[in-house]
Amino acid sequence: MKQTLYIFILLALIFTACTKEESISPLLEQEQASSIDESGISFVIEQAELDLKNNLLGPQCHEEYRLNYALITINDIEYNAAIKIINGAYVTETIELESGIYQITNFLVYYNNRTANNTEDDIICKAAPQVGSEYADFISNTINTDFTIEDFQNIQMNIDVLCYDVLFYNEFGFGMQNEQSVTIEHQSISGAIRIEEPSLYEGSLYEEQNNGIQTEVPAIYEIHVYKNGIQKPLRIFSNEANKGEGSPMDIFWPNNMEEEESFNFELWVLLPTINGFEYVLIETWTFNNEKGIPSNNEESVNFKIGNFLSGDIDYIFDYSMLGTGDVQITLRWDNEADLDLWVTDPSSETLFYNHTSSLSGGILDIDDTDGYGPENIFWPINEAPAGDYLVQTHHFSGNSPSTYAIDIVFFGNSYTYTGMIYPNELLDIANLSVSKSNSATQLYKRQRLDPLPIK
Repeated sequence: MKQTLYIFILLALIFTACTKEESISPLLEQEQASSIDESGISFVIEQAELDLKNNLLGPQCHEEYRLNYALITINDIEYNAAIKIINGAYVTETIELESGIYQITNFLVYYNNRTANNTEDDIICKAAPQVGSEYADFISNTINTDFTIEDFQNIQMNIDVLCYDVLFYNEFGFGMQNEQSVTIEHQSISGAIRIEEPSLYEGSLYEEQNNGIQTEVPAIYEIHVYKNGIQKPLRIFSNEANKGEGSPMDIFWPNNMEEEESFNFELWVLLPTINGFEYVLIETWTFNNEKGIPSNNEESVNFKIGNFLSGDIDYIFDYSMLGTGDVQITLRWDNEADLDLWVTDPSSETLFYNHTSSLSGGILDIDDTDGYGPENIFWPINEAPAGDYLVQTHHFSGNSPSTYAIDIVFFGNSYTYTGMIYPNELLDIANLSVSKSNSATQLYKRQRLDPLPIK
């Protein structure tokens, strides 16, 4: 069984917290002057820093996450307060309160993921740790004091927050009330690469490994963890810091046992491409709840890239030096049939085996004719035109149907489509649209073609 840590957390991730009473700051004088007939409180959000020996062992900050709003629980009532920048500081809007004594029991800062009208994909990006928790020692403005509101008085408080990561909610000191069962699931992953052309790996991180470039070297890779279809990774795990060597890489993910949740794990391996060494998407695994990546041993997964014999290896992947860029479409399949990849660019020019480059800069760099793939079409970085792209696959030859998988990288977004295709069939896979936020729309149109001449 996988190692699990069963922990109970708040349904709303409630933190125990209070704030100090302070006078009105000049920061908000102009705003508060417009509401002198009301009383309430606003908060100045200050970023505190974790002083850890190894910062990679703590929650990771994401600078691209904007501070859009805070959920603040005061006297058991939850308030949603928008966040503004005033004189260079992050400040919540004023929460109107009647005169009295109050206490804060929750302070979470959210990023709305650029979907202001949809809260389902919002991300907690910062949080105030609970007093007495492991992380409380790193903040100055603790939240452990009652505050008083008087009639016609607006006050301002400072709140210290830390970058938040769901894997570290225990260190934030989350409580045990309103119990909800959450587990931190775990798998160990290891990988290796068989190198047949050592010259391709010269000058790379693989050359800096303890044994240099050998026939077989430990893989340098990343695992991108996605949850419930949200396109932003929940976390990215990497072994680049130790150049792929040492113990297998541990992957963790939070699993709410009371809800049906889906996860996607993407395997990105550092490999030679025509643009130099880049992380290449090799495989995507999808599963529900605690299952993890399917393997012979539930606690660990191993993969290898290249010409390896099977055995106790969970996954063996072929790799050809595929071109990458802003747009990359890669086709693989499961038998010796000859499948072809077709991509039509925004100017209606189609790339396929008989037309391997387009005026728009697209390139078909691999046309596999003896089965399994890959076939690859790409537009280099900064060369892909804006507009709509049509992705198709054609069963060129072979008497049996094939199960295909098409991996798409489209201006930073990744998609995978799988299915069955039959002899002489042309199948529309997806429409890619720049105008619709670089999105992909799955298509289901099938056409029966007459057999084409042998290549």
